[in-house]
Amino acid sequence: MDPTLASLASTAIHQREQYRQALAALRDNRIEDFQRITARLQDYPLYPYLELQEFALHLGPVSFAEVKQFATRYQSSPAGSRMSHAWLRAQAAEGDWPTLLNHYHPGQFGEEFDCLYYRAKYETGASKEAFRGAEKLWNVGYSQSNACDPLFEAWKSYRPIPDKLVLERIGKALHNHKPQLAEVLQRSVSQSRQPLAREWIKVYEEPQQIAQVNYYLAQGNAIAPIVVTGLERLARNDPDQAGQLWLQYRNRLPFSRTQQQRILLQISRFKQVNFAEDTEYWLNAALAVGAPDVVPIGIRNALRAQDWERAGRWLSAVNDDERSQFVWQYWRARTDQWLATYYARQKLARPTALPRTPPYSYMGIHRRFMAALADPYRLRETFPARVKAMIAEAPPPATTFELLAQERNYYGFLASHRIGTPLKLNQRQYSLDGKMRNVVRNSAALNRVLEFQALGQEADARRELMHAVKYMSEDEKIAAALIARQAGWYLHAILLAQHSSAQDDLNIRFPVLLTDLVLRRSSDAGITPEWTYAIIRQESAFWQDALSPVGARGYMQLMPATAREVAKSIGLRIATPSDINRPETNIQLGTTYLGKLQRQLDGNTILATAAYNAGAGRARRWQPKDTPMPGDIWVETIPFTETRDYVKNVVAYQAIYKHKLGKPTVLIHDMEWIPPLQSATPYQGAMLIQN
Repeated sequence: MDPTLASLASTAIHQREQYRQALAALRDNRIEDFQRITARLQDYPLYPYLELQEFALHLGPVSFAEVKQFATRYQSSPAGSRMSHAWLRAQAAEGDWPTLLNHYHPGQFGEEFDCLYYRAKYETGASKEAFRGAEKLWNVGYSQSNACDPLFEAWKSYRPIPDKLVLERIGKALHNHKPQLAEVLQRSVSQSRQPLAREWIKVYEEPQQIAQVNYYLAQGNAIAPIVVTGLERLARNDPDQAGQLWLQYRNRLPFSRTQQQRILLQISRFKQVNFAEDTEYWLNAALAVGAPDVVPIGIRNALRAQDWERAGRWLSAVNDDERSQFVWQYWRARTDQWLATYYARQKLARPTALPRTPPYSYMGIHRRFMAALADPYRLRETFPARVKAMIAEAPPPATTFELLAQERNYYGFLASHRIGTPLKLNQRQYSLDGKMRNVVRNSAALNRVLEFQALGQEADARRELMHAVKYMSEDEKIAAALIARQAGWYLHAILLAQHSSAQDDLNIRFPVLLTDLVLRRSSDAGITPEWTYAIIRQESAFWQDALSPVGARGYMQLMPATAREVAKSIGLRIATPSDINRPETNIQLGTTYLGKLQRQLDGNTILATAAYNAGAGRARRWQPKDTPMPGDIWVETIPFTETRDYVKNVVAYQAIYKHKLGKPTVLIHDMEWIPPLQSATPYQGAMLIQN
């Protein structure tokens, strides 16, 4: 343990040993010994866990008052919620349904306990209410807890589930990408509806089937949800075909407004992913039916084409909640700046307002709108009053950039770069000395964390820490982040810092570790160490044993296949997947791979960063086709949200790590231009980002 943490963990070694003895006695079923030792440890930080174990010996007779008192006293610890959960399960196991009903309400602890609540309703004679609850819990696009099975069986025994409801859940399961659940549900529909259910699953797996338009139209209106699934699935791989088929189906089946929104949004999204020329048509169609989330796609599609007038129109449609986001503040200012410069260069005066037309002259309104389309200033005359007011009240671009430049984030750094001011890091440093040391001494939650760590139970320590944070004071949150950092739990320290003003302590949020290794391997690979650090910070937040859901490993989150391929190219042997987690191996392979990607992608770090997340093939497809593109536009228009956010973070982290490594704190030069697809070398030219 770190010496500072050791001094803060003031619990006597003797008490710690007694705690171990108490748990050993419990494991050996020496209950009297366990109770005798526990009685002597009431001032020990982990006493709540001993008390919980003692309650567990006889949960049935324990009163709700005792449970509530325990849960309230230890609400900042997982022990408190464990007590409540265990007690409720015990009441259900003993069939004490009235007690469960008296002390639980739906939504309090999640769906498992909601199922127990409605089962209690059923067991006490309130069948109608129980079955209403059962239907709501059952009709979801995923499998429920096993605790729900008795309730669902009772509900099904009372009345067979209607085909309509089963088919509705099949649709939810497929929309949630759970085809196995859909196959199980398909067995529950009546014989007459079996073909429809089977067809739905078949279309999910082979969406090209819906190209048989006449065949599906012949099935009647009931086929509409299946066509929706097929079009949504087909749009991912062939949005052009999905669009053509939608035009054939749209007026011949009774699609609901929600279904239309889903289809058109999906087609629009993947049209934009492929940078299709007709993307704007589909975006407008999606907008016309009120599809959610279409406006950001429209803005990015206009930015990709560098059609600033169209970008301005889409930006005017951003809703009130999103308008204050840094991303749209930046692009609103960027758009206004470009348009102002363009009209000044063209010496175009702002036209006067169009003459008024009779309020009910439809042709007059039409002529007014068509004339306005030719001029963005006149187009504003057609906007609703609310939109025109917001445009009029918007600050000038220079003011927006100055305000954004005060922020330590990607858009703040872009704004600083545009107006030529130093990047703001807004740094503050904390330590466990003085005030923070006293905060820890007086915090029961933090002392439980330290004690678990002293016992070598790091998983329990981290769990205790992350549970307690929502009950901590501001000073306790700062202390928690410092404890996590000193313990080497860098991921947890970063997460905790984000919940407090410790987010301004860059030593916590951006650690510099394994310096010799990172510097040496970055140099060997021909890349900068700040890039390596930024990738590690984004990928794993310095968690050596990080393992992603898809199998990526270690600091730099390498897929085993990629790691083996890179290792083979440099003559390094990997015997087992766990070898990839070793810092020396992981960083050597990761930096080598980054260097390879950079060389493949015109020497551009931004392209290589996108490739590290999404693959070199995609990064190539996303490159501009003929002419260089400003880096801020290219990053903003990366079609995949995950990769777009990933690149933004890495760009910002690189600037911060430049500072940490004693270099000038500036944006990476590769942000100026993204080279076109046919370029063999990085583009050398004027800074388009400044135009």
